[in-house]
Formats: sequence, structure tokens, C-alpha cells
Amino acid sequence: MFLCGHWLSLYKEDGQITRELFGVRSVRTLYEIVTVTGDLENAETDSRVFITLYGKTGITPRIELASGLNENPFRKGRSSKFVVKAPLVGPIVKLKIVQDGSGTKPDWFLERIVVTDLSHPKWTFFFPCQSWISARYSNTQLMKILHGFREPTGHAGVGEYHVTIYTADRPGAGTTSDVFLQMYGTNGFGRQHWLRIPESSKDKPVNPSTLLPFDSVKFARGSCIRLRLEPCQHLGELNKIRIGHNNKGRSPSWFLDKLIIDDLVSSRVYQFNCNRWMGRDEEDGKIVRILECVDPDAFRLTDKKVKRMHCEIRIKTGNVPDAATSARTFIRVHGPEGKDKPLSSPRIWLNNAHFERGRTEIFNVDIPTNTAILSPFTSLDLGHDNSGPYPAWFVDKVGISCRETGVEQTFICGLWLSSTSGDRKIERTLAEDKTSRVTIQKTTEWLISVHTSDLKLAGTDALVYCKLYGNTAATDTIPLTGEGKHFHQNSQNEFRTKIPNIGIPTKLRIWHDNTGPAPGWHLDYVKFKDLTEGAEYLFTCNHWLSYDDDDHTVVRELVATGPNILNPETRNDTSN
Repeated sequence: MFLCGHWLSLYKEDGQITRELFGVRSVRTLYEIVTVTGDLENAETDSRVFITLYGKTGITPRIELASGLNENPFRKGRSSKFVVKAPLVGPIVKLKIVQDGSGTKPDWFLERIVVTDLSHPKWTFFFPCQSWISARYSNTQLMKILHGFREPTGHAGVGEYHVTIYTADRPGAGTTSDVFLQMYGTNGFGRQHWLRIPESSKDKPVNPSTLLPFDSVKFARGSCIRLRLEPCQHLGELNKIRIGHNNKGRSPSWFLDKLIIDDLVSSRVYQFNCNRWMGRDEEDGKIVRILECVDPDAFRLTDKKVKRMHCEIRIKTGNVPDAATSARTFIRVHGPEGKDKPLSSPRIWLNNAHFERGRTEIFNVDIPTNTAILSPFTSLDLGHDNSGPYPAWFVDKVGISCRETGVEQTFICGLWLSSTSGDRKIERTLAEDKTSRVTIQKTTEWLISVHTSDLKLAGTDALVYCKLYGNTAATDTIPLTGEGKHFHQNSQNEFRTKIPNIGIPTKLRIWHDNTGPAPGWHLDYVKFKDLTEGAEYLFTCNHWLSYDDDDHTVVRELVATGPNILNPETRNDTSN
């Protein structure tokens, strides 16, 4: 086995496009893999299922999970055990689980996977999923990447939700029934949550320590009860909920006013109005209702009314043994004091991070500022959720660049964020090293218009990026992402971005990551418009970005046409 773990790129890391790799002898071991299929309707599958394990020292080949018996191992509510022989990859960090959508039951709700290295029985890793692997229920995704934990209670990439339930203030509105909630979002729908053990009650505070594990909450007339749901999959943007009760007790009918869900991972709030009875003897006799989200755009931090500031955050992991972390990490920045209190951003989770010893991870984030520009920042909070097989993290320093204010700052750490080392803190407040502050070039807002060709299968599901080159400088990588899906056949998608002064644009480099079920893309053209000066530049493509078409490449470099740019004929005349 030849391990790399480095970029081969002119634009990333150290700019090398060749690497010398040294061989490592691959030892084989037996892995016990246990899959648990959910107990939901249509949860089982008879599709072929494959798994790939990713460890700290290697990656296994794709392994098919097949039963030696002539039976379906992925039946509803069932756990199945597989013993497979594969290369030893060390402590398992994550796995990829894939089903091919074949068979008569192509949808699969996977609760979790447990993997044990039988050569090292203490190396047992738990991979919670609690979501659909389905083209119908999971936004066409037949694959999941799951992160592992040494404890069964660990969870990653999951949702953290708080729910507030308002019972109407009218005669007989309260209920003695047990109430359940099921949420639906852009990533599918979750399991039923029976609402138990509240954090607090407006009318009568409840001490969770006095409740039995299966005590349910009683929703009294006029009450407002706030609950924290058990860890579950993150469902993306919520669009509806299913709420109801089991019709038990002396007074089972319930008049629900409304319900509010706080998504703490994505900092969004969703409201679902009901204002109806749920009872066998009331209205239409229904005890379960489907409620649609009320104007979700009014409750998201990406609302145009909320001010945002684009920043580049660079976090360097220390060059000490075991410095990397598997935990989910977050940052919160603090600005100058306002009239009442210091201005602070919400907690920002740094998703899809891959921290490695001695390396710097870069994030481009839009920080919601609500009332005022925060930069330059006075301090920041950095922390993690202590999850995964190796959560301890040694952070060297954090750098933040804000082109909008032209300030680049450095915050020194040099300490462990660990629950088992040092002072056992997993969150720290870092002060700025003001001697390292530098002034950087400010930016101008541009509008990018991308036109996908009107050809069959021209659209792409992949993530698209670009980089604009001028006669004096070039931009950083610009991700062309946003709300909803983009780059459909014969579509035009627009993106706003802030770009530093690069002089006159001359070239555009555009590419995609070749992910998704249909990554091939036929690009017609791209336009860049300077929203301050009004200048517009056209980059014509009219080619495939695909490994299966044209010249089999997913990267294109396009020449600009626009103000102060010589066209090809003029260039030739000038050169002659």
C-alpha cells in the first residue's frame, strides 16, 4: 500500500503535482460489520450493499455485504452481522456505505453500523446514520459517508433540535395523551420522537431527575413547553412536520396552537402553525396532523435582511503527536462592545473539516452580523463537540481575513482542546496577536451568471468552482453554491461574490468535483459583472466538463471578452 494524503495541485498546499510515495506492507485482518435497519415503513431493501472503511493508516477496497444464505439481510427492524477479510487500516475514522438501487425494494433506512476489528477486539467503532439511503427519500443519494465513534452514544453530522410547543388557552385544550413529532426536510425525514422530559415548562418547571425514562410530557391548557430532542440525523431545511398523539388518558383531545423548532446546527428557526383540534370527538376526528412550515425564508440567517460579512478562516493544527481531531468544530467571533453588550456572531460549525497534524485548513464563511460589522475582531471562541474516535485537538493558531474591512488577524492558541489533557477544556477564547495584524486589499462585489447549455443531459449534480485571473492578480477559489439546486439543462444561475482588485479580467478557470449521480456538465458561457463600475466580461465555453465526453476533462480555462480586452484578431495584428 502506498499512502499519500497530500494534494497534487499547482494551486493547493505546496504546489507540487508529483509525489514520491513509499510502500507500506498491508496486513490483512477480519472485520465484523453489523448493520441495523430501521423499523420504519418501507425501511428494508433487497438492493446490493457495499461498504468502504477509511482508517488512519489506509483504506479498504469496496466490500459487498452479502449473506451466504438465500435471504435478505436488510429487513425492517433487523440487525445483520458480516465477517469480512480486508486490509488493516488502523483506527477507523469513517466509512462509505452504498446501495445500488436494484431489486424490488430500492429504499433503505439505515439506523447504524458497528465495525469491530477482530484482531483488536477493543477497536469497536459506532457509525450512527438514522437516515434514508434512497433515491426517493434522500434527494437521489444512494451513498452516505458516516463518521465513527468509540462510544455508542457518539454522533456526528447529526441534528440538534429544540422544540417549543404552545397549547391553546381555551377550555379542554390540554391533553393527557403521549405526543410524538416527526420532521421532514430536504435530506429526507426522520424517525418519530415521543416528546419526553422537558428542559423547562412555562407553567410548572419539571425536574428531569424526578422523571422515569419513559415519562411523557403532559401539555396543559395555555402551556408553553420547551424540549430538546434526542440526537438524530440532520434533515437539512425543514419543510413540514407530522405531529399527533396516542389518544390515551381521561382527556386525550388536544388543541395545538403552534410549534417552533430551533435547528442549532444551521442556526435556523422554523414555525409551524396548527390552531386546530386533534381528537376523536373534535372537528374531523383526526389525532395526527401534517403542518407546513410558515414562510421559512423569514426565519433563516441567510435572509437578505440579515447583514453578513465574508471571511476566510485559517486554522493550523499543531505539529505534535496525535494533534488532529475527529470532532465537529466551531468558531464564534466577538467584535467591539455595543451600547448594551459586546457584539458576537452565532456559533458557526465548520462542516466537512479534515484537520491533520501540522496542516492548515481553510474555510470561507459568511458571518451573520445582525447589527454591525464586527471586524476587526477583539477575540474568538474555538471549540469542538468531543465526538469521534480521537477528539483531542492541539491548535497552533487561527487566522481570519476580511476583505470587506481590509483586515487580516491572527489569534494564537498553542494549547490542547481536550477533555482528557491539560486543563480539560474543549472550548477556548483566543485573543488577537495585534503585532501580526496586516492590512489587505478590499473587495468589490461582482455578479456571476452561469448558463448551462440546452443539450440533453447538459446539467450537473456536481459542486462547481471557479477562479478569475486578471492582469495584476487572481482570486481565491470561488465556490458556485447556494440555496437549492443549480446548473439544470438550459438554465441560468446567478451568484454574488466579493473579489479583490485583480486588474482587468483576462481568464476564467472553472471546474467541478465530479460528484453526484450525473456529474457531466455542458457549459455554454459565464458572465462576470462588476456591480460597482458596471463593466461586464464574457467567458465562452460551449464544451463538456466531463470525464466521459469531449476531451475527458472536468476543468476548462476560458478567455475573457469585454472592456479594454483585445480580441484575438487585434492581438494577432499587434504581434505582427
